[in-house]
Amino acid sequence: MKLTKEHANCLRFLAVDAIDQAQSGHPGMPLGMADVMSVLYLEFLQHDPQNPSWVDRDRVILSNGHGSMLLYAALHLTGYKISLEDLRSFRQQGSICAGHPEYEIENGIEVTTGPLGQGLAMAVGMAVGIKRKRHIKKQSHANVYCFVGDGCLMEGISHEASALAPHLIDSGLVLLWDDNGISIDGQVDQWMEQDVCQRYASYGFEIIRDVDAHDFDQIRSAFRQAKSATRPVLVQLKSTIGKGCKAVEGQAKAHGQPLKPEYLKQMRQDLGWDHPPFFIPEALRNDWLCQTQTDVKLEESATIKVDVNHIDAFNQDLSTRQASSIIINECLKTEEEILSGSADLAASTLTNFVDEGYFSKTSPECRNIAYGVREFAMFAIANGAALTRLVPIVSTFLVFLDYGKNALRLSALMRLRVIYVLTHDSVFLGEDGPTHQPVEQIATCRAMPNVELWRPCGLWETAVSWQQAIDNDSKPTVLALSRQKMPKMEKPNISLVKRGFYYLLEDQAAEYVLIASGSEVPLALELARRLRENDQVICNVVSVPCYDRLIEVDFDEFLKVSSDKRLVIEASSPMPWYILVSNPKQVIGIKEFGLSARPGDIAKHFGMDQDGLYQTFKMVFSG
Repeated sequence: MKLTKEHANCLRFLAVDAIDQAQSGHPGMPLGMADVMSVLYLEFLQHDPQNPSWVDRDRVILSNGHGSMLLYAALHLTGYKISLEDLRSFRQQGSICAGHPEYEIENGIEVTTGPLGQGLAMAVGMAVGIKRKRHIKKQSHANVYCFVGDGCLMEGISHEASALAPHLIDSGLVLLWDDNGISIDGQVDQWMEQDVCQRYASYGFEIIRDVDAHDFDQIRSAFRQAKSATRPVLVQLKSTIGKGCKAVEGQAKAHGQPLKPEYLKQMRQDLGWDHPPFFIPEALRNDWLCQTQTDVKLEESATIKVDVNHIDAFNQDLSTRQASSIIINECLKTEEEILSGSADLAASTLTNFVDEGYFSKTSPECRNIAYGVREFAMFAIANGAALTRLVPIVSTFLVFLDYGKNALRLSALMRLRVIYVLTHDSVFLGEDGPTHQPVEQIATCRAMPNVELWRPCGLWETAVSWQQAIDNDSKPTVLALSRQKMPKMEKPNISLVKRGFYYLLEDQAAEYVLIASGSEVPLALELARRLRENDQVICNVVSVPCYDRLIEVDFDEFLKVSSDKRLVIEASSPMPWYILVSNPKQVIGIKEFGLSARPGDIAKHFGMDQDGLYQTFKMVFSG
């Protein structure tokens, strides 16, 4: 088959017809990159529409996800499950063809994209995952082709991820830059750097400059060079936004609105496309269909076990970050499909596998990743690695979640098994002050759909939290861990801890219940003891390592006492807990940004020392 403009026009017209039908969408990028997409899918891509999760397939990512109809059209034509009716229902409720690509591997959609730049970072993570899987599973080489626009390259995450990529991988990552010089507000030369290629050359990328994005021979040559490269590659594709529709070619108005009926009519005439909407001539359709591969092996999720039966020997006064390190190095030490990394904080978050080096392009056998000070890229790269069925661990201080929260959000949208180890989880870390003391971050995680946060107390709760994070392969897990040590706690009933909430003290005669998580659990236990001894007031104590699980059940029945007899203690935003009580004063939390002081002085300031908690209890329940 000889590739012609007619093949590319199949993509162009399916895209603009679907956008016209929906009266919503972005035609400029699909029109401008249709020629490149045609060469990629028809001449270079290793894939199998009948087996979309083939382990050795190449991956295609639209980091500039607003151009989604270009991807949907290519997947439809090559034989994936996306039908003409799916294209006709573009952007409608329940459609496979959503406004931006949403992860659905059975339909050939490798990743959810839309927030600009994250697709690029996830492409780096995919390339890392493929390299690691080649080492441990002996899989064949596969490439990650990532379409990026000017907006992706303006986002700071493009720098974070791209600067790291050449340290981690030596081949297999090809960034296809749609260099059309246009963004929503107009010509980008008013707000974009002078030489993107020079920037990428400084990172260590191989640069293929000034490729005419509408010349098949130049595009082919660029793909050949990219496939043989021994470094990550940036291909500069000089394109025309809205190519083929002369009324909008090269203009910002081509970007994000359907073409006018008269423009579509003229475009059909100009390109000699004498066919009604959504019609593809049989000969062209047959040329596009992809052949099924032979001897296909499909991807499988990693099966990892966390055997914690032997860790009692380590049970002592520990911070939960120390407890977490014990679990990683004692219970996960032989698991090859884990990659653990931090944003330049391994010595503080304690997430490294000890006595093991760092993963790189020359050491794929290592399971630690040094991300440098790049929280956002780290989270997004982990998403890409998770999409290759590895289990990534990422770590930083909890307060720095804000740097990468949108990548956590995409992790939740895709329901990926990424484990976020976020330490220094409260104001009690002390002298570093408000900039480093998390207050609202725990509430942020609890408010986000499909995210489960565990805030354990002691070694055994930390062990169960890890078990649940590993076993939960349909959503990300946040482990919020302490810097400060906590008193040793005896082994609880593990099956109860797995539920996410359980009684540490339970007396049928109790009139009140104290509810706490993490480092505040010992405070609740001490308060219960003091009230019993001083006032003959009996309190039950409930530890809630996973609030998300507590509120999914009938918590009134579980807590037993009425809502006006409950006191919640957590050194974080009190907001999520109000559902459990009848009076906001029954939640002792932190409503300020913290302060720079010794931990004991901070606890006293916020009423979270023993005297403060005792006085608060007496005040709240005095009437």
